Amino acid sequence: MLPYYLSIPLGLVTAALCYPFLMRYFLYYQLSAYRLKELKTAVSRRGSLDPARAALLSVACFVGMFICTYGGKAGSWGVFSYLLFPASAALEYGLYKKGNKVKLKYTARFKRLLALFFLFTGLFCVLLALPASAALPAVSLLGLSPLTAAPLGFLAAHGISSLFENARNQAFIDRAAATLKDRKDVLKIGITGSAGKTTAKNVLTAMLSQKYRVTATEGNYNTPMGIALTVNNRLKREDRVFVAEMGARYIGDIYDLCRIVRPCYGFYTNIGLQHAETFGGAAAVREAKYELAQNLMPGGAAFFNGDNKGCRELYQRFQGKKYRYGKDPDNDARYKNVAMSEQGTAFDLILAGQAVRIQTPLLGEFIPATVTGCALLAHTLGISAEQIKRAAAALKPIAHRLQLLYNGTDVIIDDAYNGNAEGASAALRVLGGFSGRIKVIVTPGLVELGAAQRAANRSLGREIAGRCDHMIVLGPNADDLIAGAKSAGCQEARIHLVKRVEEAGAVLAAIS
Repeated sequence: MLPYYLSIPLGLVTAALCYPFLMRYFLYYQLSAYRLKELKTAVSRRGSLDPARAALLSVACFVGMFICTYGGKAGSWGVFSYLLFPASAALEYGLYKKGNKVKLKYTARFKRLLALFFLFTGLFCVLLALPASAALPAVSLLGLSPLTAAPLGFLAAHGISSLFENARNQAFIDRAAATLKDRKDVLKIGITGSAGKTTAKNVLTAMLSQKYRVTATEGNYNTPMGIALTVNNRLKREDRVFVAEMGARYIGDIYDLCRIVRPCYGFYTNIGLQHAETFGGAAAVREAKYELAQNLMPGGAAFFNGDNKGCRELYQRFQGKKYRYGKDPDNDARYKNVAMSEQGTAFDLILAGQAVRIQTPLLGEFIPATVTGCALLAHTLGISAEQIKRAAAALKPIAHRLQLLYNGTDVIIDDAYNGNAEGASAALRVLGGFSGRIKVIVTPGLVELGAAQRAANRSLGREIAGRCDHMIVLGPNADDLIAGAKSAGCQEARIHLVKRVEEAGAVLAAIS
């Protein structure tokens, strides 16, 4: 029987080895903003661990720990069996390193969580490794596998960490909300939509900066903590405009953001199916986005994209002061005569009865509408047509959002951050407009669409077949992308399935 003094190190080693086995789940947890309900969605979407590996680990741990604890002279065989556990953990670590493009970020919060995980998992593993006794018979019987201890340790760490982190974060958010409430000299603007929020924020900031001192949320920060970080760290006394990007995954998220920002103006880029999986459907997406218009400060106004069906529905529903922008003549601001090239996008902007030719380096079908909407809001705040034209010409593409890159004579359209059906279709139409070149797409397909995901990826595959010479696909949506492409007549030789992004480079080299 395993001596008590060996039970403790065995349990602690087991706790340490649980971590590499669970690294991918910690990654999903971190990407889910440390929320269990989003972790559950992420795990179900990406698939669980391979059952054979999980079975190997469970059997190895059961045999090893059981023999170590109860095997007497056979305990050495238990130690040998137990060695299968670190071997399995090493295998899982290798698969994590190869299979995940995004890696864990060891932030201060994650380090605190990890310390709690090791503490609780170690405690549970020590208890499970202790030999049976009259005092601990039930506990020792739980020692079927460290997989029993690791989830318990994770849940305990999550519970304790959440209490501390949520209180700490809320204090930080409350400080930002109090600052914005007191700064009555600052005009607050909220931007939301299923796609294009960061682009609209950058365009609007550039236009308003022609007259005002503007601070906007950094990068694609669009959560309470992201907004609070910008306010607490970057909002200056001389600032007169604050522009906040507002994201949402659940109904109530934008309401919470509005309580922080207290926006006077609300800007809608579009309403689509992005994050429909967490919202629970298209109707819930529209309801969540409508929270911005519902929570504008008195005297405020909302700006809606007239080219988008979802935005038109919200425009009709909203009873406050409102504006609409788009290509149709009945909009408050509109665009026409669009031309796209490798130099960017050009179009005629019709604003307050005046026509001005806009030339911007930004690329994409949605750019004319986005620039037109931002111009309308900026003009409402006193920015002239000439200032708008100058700001548009000086805009710079956002990394990974229809960004033009060059590799020798090859032109690369980097749209890696796009994850919605409308944006993917728009990007394909842009790609189709480049004549005289071999057109290749590298894509994992569309995600977070819930029940609509398979149909959306089959539709995307059909569109790819009509606009691209070659398609390189990877990830769990590959089968649907390929099925869609084949249904549209795409030949087998034009379809390339790879396991990792790195393999796409070799395929591209062979094509060119």
